[in-house]
Amino acid sequence: KKSIIELLLKSAKSPSLLDFFSPSKTTSKSQLRKLTESSLGPCFFIEKAPSLVLLRILFCSTLTSEKLGTYN
Repeated sequence: KKSIIELLLKSAKSPSLLDFFSPSKTTSKSQLRKLTESSLGPCFFIEKAPSLVLLRILFCSTLTSEKLGTYN
């Protein structure tokens, strides 16, 4: 969970947080969508909003960590 958040923050080269979630002028995809697609791999098609996908991934990893007793 922590590494996903750090990766998102490092790769975001947007002047503001809002720009990170909106498509750039040169492409029709937001940076968040591109990061989500690249982290899931070529076998997945994102039907939901990328932010919702990442939120669910983080939620699932938190539940797994709590169940295994490794939550910090």
